[in-house]
Amino acid sequence: AALAAAAFGWTVSLGPLSDDFVLRKWAVAGEWIPPDWNFVRPLPLGVWQLLFGLGGSWAAIHLVNVLLHVVNSALVAHIGDSWLGPRAGVSAGIIFALFPTSTEAVGWSAGVFDLASTAFALGAVAVWLSRSGTAGTVRTLLLLCAGGLLSKETGLAIPLLLLLVVALSPTRPSRLQIVQVLIAGLLSVAYLAIRASTAPVVAGHLQNLPGDRRQWKDLLVRPFSGLTVPMRTDEGVDTAVYVGGLLLLTLFAIAAIRVSRASSTGHGSNRAAAVLCLGVGWVTLSTLPLLLSFYVAPNLEGSRYLYLPSAGFALAASVAFDRWGGSRLNVVATVALAGLLALFASRLNEERHLWVAAANTR
Repeated sequence: AALAAAAFGWTVSLGPLSDDFVLRKWAVAGEWIPPDWNFVRPLPLGVWQLLFGLGGSWAAIHLVNVLLHVVNSALVAHIGDSWLGPRAGVSAGIIFALFPTSTEAVGWSAGVFDLASTAFALGAVAVWLSRSGTAGTVRTLLLLCAGGLLSKETGLAIPLLLLLVVALSPTRPSRLQIVQVLIAGLLSVAYLAIRASTAPVVAGHLQNLPGDRRQWKDLLVRPFSGLTVPMRTDEGVDTAVYVGGLLLLTLFAIAAIRVSRASSTGHGSNRAAAVLCLGVGWVTLSTLPLLLSFYVAPNLEGSRYLYLPSAGFALAASVAFDRWGGSRLNVVATVALAGLLALFASRLNEERHLWVAAANTR
């Protein structure tokens, strides 16, 4: 959490960019659901109205983004810890906190939609993993799902992520926990049905399904290509891209070894394999609501779409720090992670200069 704040604290002084001016106009006027906007995202706009109404500046709006990123990093670490222990949890949280593609979501005030929907998604998973089968938990889970839906359309992925967690849970979920997920799914289906019936653009988006194998392949592969190369390549592929790829490959190779070692012990529950599958499935399911509109340019424009998927990617990479495999693997994994984080920090510094320069051209 501290690293997340340190990595993006500079964004507080950026000020408004691009769509921020229109969003501020709507927020100040209390237009949480603007009639000429194709999206329904009232919750973040309501927060903006409150902050601007209290005399807050753009610095306060940016601070909300940074705080949301801090919370999200802590939640990723908590989820990793609950599955594989503190070492894996810390590594997942740090990778997520410093992931270079998060700059657009955190640095751009309008990225609050992605940050908020991700916070609700991670919160829902964390609540479900708490194993509290009470009526209060059901209400909390539904509120988190509703919050995600009212923050951005990617909130539709929350029930899908919960179903994935249920399927991979190392312990058998209770009947009430399964009912919780089903209710969350019904809430999302109802929301989608209402939106499709009242907004032609939503109905048109739902018809935007891949029409052939190539489009399906692109839909499944693009998120992973963006996450494995979380750097700008619009001016060519430099050495850092290859180094980063090698370090990530090292972490995932160690993760595969951990899974193999855990399987060979004969334990009925292989948590390492479960988290690896969780991470891979998370990346895929969290981008499904976008369908063919998902795209990240070589200059990282659109990289905010990778914010929620990067949480799953960080969890998958954290399997490299599972307890199975011995001390040598621990050393190699630690060195690889240190190198990767140093590279991420360098790229984040480059992104800082680019975003500050863009803000200065207003």
